[in-house]
Formats: sequence, structure tokens, C-alpha cells
Amino acid sequence: MGKRWVTEMSPYEYESLRFKLRRHSGRPETQMDNLPEDVIQNILSRLTLKEVARISTVSSRWRQAWRYHPDLIFSIDKLFDGKDKGDREFVTSVNAILKDHYRTAVNKFKVNYGLCEDHGDDLDGWLGFAVSSKAKNVVLDLRPAPKCPDNVYNFPLHLFDDRSSSCVLSLRLVLVCLRPAPDFCGFANLRSLKLHRAYVSKDLHCMLSHRAVLEWLSLTDCFISFFTMSEPLDHLQYACIQNCSLQSIELHAPNLTVFEYSEQDIPVVLGKFHKLTKAEIEVLSDSDSLDYTFSHLVSTMPNMEEISLRLHIQNEVDFLLSNFELHTL
Repeated sequence: MGKRWVTEMSPYEYESLRFKLRRHSGRPETQMDNLPEDVIQNILSRLTLKEVARISTVSSRWRQAWRYHPDLIFSIDKLFDGKDKGDREFVTSVNAILKDHYRTAVNKFKVNYGLCEDHGDDLDGWLGFAVSSKAKNVVLDLRPAPKCPDNVYNFPLHLFDDRSSSCVLSLRLVLVCLRPAPDFCGFANLRSLKLHRAYVSKDLHCMLSHRAVLEWLSLTDCFISFFTMSEPLDHLQYACIQNCSLQSIELHAPNLTVFEYSEQDIPVVLGKFHKLTKAEIEVLSDSDSLDYTFSHLVSTMPNMEEISLRLHIQNEVDFLLSNFELHTL
């Protein structure tokens, strides 16, 4: 009965229940104590971590139950109501919460705070927690950037290799350094990889297993010299590669449907994108010739329905060709 009752509750009923929990918070006895355990777990899964911490004072049962909360999101807003209390207080708070959590059924694990390599041991521990608790979605956003660029956090890829992170389906990293070891096996089960302002020391292909099931790839404002995927990414449907200082790129993704690309005029090898229907392409070049853009890039997209092409020419006057739309039946 308990499970059916919870799944049939309307959003209004949940809001009402949330209000009651807040109103009764701190009282020694409430009717909430009599709820079945599975109902308590379901309620907690729908509240924010801040709300869970607040209502955990209702009873000993609720204090124990919040330790199973599936979404662990650590930010200034979530922990301190938007008031930054400094690195030490942030790290201490996160460590205290993770110490009491039971590492079960974590859905999302997110850290959004300006930490760096000086906090490497704590960050390594938090990511180790995410992997061991089988988190499906992991986000590490370390903005703002440290004052010294050399102090950017070195992301522990060994925790996310083929053998140990099979449950992680989505990974988003901001302001990290990625240095794959020779024995790194890649992200075999990752569906979504998003890198922003990340430094990658080697060709990106070494981070993607030959069995990769990646469906979404976003690389923006990164420092990546080469991206050479000679083997096809058969599951890839969306690819965004923008401002990554690439020297060359090779990509084969037969099932790609959306492609967003903005780079210098560099050598590009693309397989046929037979399912591609939408593309946005921007090239910064020192030549006013459109032959390369039209003859090579566009030729890989035979079934294109909508395409936006922008060519920026580096000379005395910038020439901009924008919003060229090609419609095919």
C-alpha cells in the first residue's frame, strides 16, 4: 500500500506534505513517525538536501533516513543559503555529510565550488565516494578558476576507468586537468561527457573506450591538441566542439543527428553523417576561400535539413557569412 500511495500522490499533495514537515520540524512527536519506511524514503528523495537536513530533526527515524538521500548537491546555495563561508567551512561541511551517508543508491553527485589542487585529497575522497556509492550522474564544477593556472585540480581518472565506474552514466567537469595514465581503459559505460575549460594532456581518444556507448559529447573552451577517433562512435547523437585550440580532428559518428562546431581552420576528417539533420559550423580562417568549408565539411552531411555556416576571416576586415540555411526534402 505504501508504495502505491506514494507514486499516486499529486505534486500538490507533495507540496502540502513538505509544508507539514517544515511546520512540525523540531516537535518531539508527529504523525510522520508512523509512516512506513519506504514512504519516508520516497518523500526524502523528492526534497532538496537542505530540506532534508532541516526535517531530520523530526525524529530519530528521520535522522537516519536522510542518510539515504539520492541527490547530493554541494554548493554555496545548498549548504549556506548563498553566503560563502570560505573553503575550510565548505570542505568541512561536505566531509561531515558524506561521513554520515550510507553510500546507497546515489543518483546525482555534484560539487559546485571554487576549489583547486590544494584541496586535492578532499576532492579525491569525494569522487571516490561518488563511484563507490554507484552515482549515475557526477558533476564537478570548480569555478571560479584559481589565481594560479598551475593549481588547477588534477582529476583522478583512475577512479573512473572501465573497471571501477560502470555505474557512472553522465560526467560533467569544469576547470580540471585530465592526464590519462597509459593503463587508463576509458569510460566504457558513459552516455554523456561534458568538458568545459578542461586541460587534456593527450589525444582525447585515449579517454574513450573502443566499446564506448557515448551518446552526448560536449567540449567547450578546453585545451585539447588532438581529437582522433578513427573508430566510429556508433551511439553518438550529439557533438559540440567549440574553442578547444585543436590542431586536428577526426570523428566518425554514423548516427550523429546534431553537430555544433567552432574552431580554427584546421585539418578535419569526418565520416559520413547520414542521420545528421542540424549543424552549426563556425570556422576562423586567414583565407577568404569557402572551398574548404563547403566541399569538405558540408559534403559529409548528405541528409542535412538545416545548417548554419559562419566563416570569420582574419584580415583587415572581418567577413562574416552567417545563417545560411539549406533545406532538403
